[in-house]
Amino acid sequence: DVAPNLYDVYTVLKQGDTVIDVQKITTGFREVTYDKDKGLMINGVSTYLAGYAQRSTNEWAAIGVANDWLSDIDMKLVKESNANMIRWMHIAPNPVDIRAGDKYGVVSICPAGDKEADASGRAWDQRLETMRDVIIYFRNSPSILFWEAGNNQITADHMRQMTDLRKALD
Repeated sequence: DVAPNLYDVYTVLKQGDTVIDVQKITTGFREVTYDKDKGLMINGVSTYLAGYAQRSTNEWAAIGVANDWLSDIDMKLVKESNANMIRWMHIAPNPVDIRAGDKYGVVSICPAGDKEADASGRAWDQRLETMRDVIIYFRNSPSILFWEAGNNQITADHMRQMTDLRKALD
């Protein structure tokens, strides 16, 4: 099965026998590999990705940005349409959309922020910092398989920097 099994992981802070704080994280696990003959493999299953390019605001007609229960329905509809992937466009998606993807097994391609072109100087540094923060925030989400560095070409050095972030943080 290519859909992840989700688990609740609890971190418990104690002082002696007294519980001070409890933090719950829902996460899941997938093995993702690429085979030259079989293509993308998720949990050992050859998987063809088909889906949608979605604005990260994920608006609904007449109401704008969807509330949490509509985001869940939206991802359920994506799955029922025989899609299994969403490429969020330009900026990181709302956490509720990623959690719904985790729940329904819909793969996400997650950007941090781009301007449809490469950048330089402080603008590039901000883009790199944003990608770092997005990877840290979403790295326990089993639906995110790919981190997007931008719509258009970036320099080889910039791609190396983005790849180094992924290797270090995800």
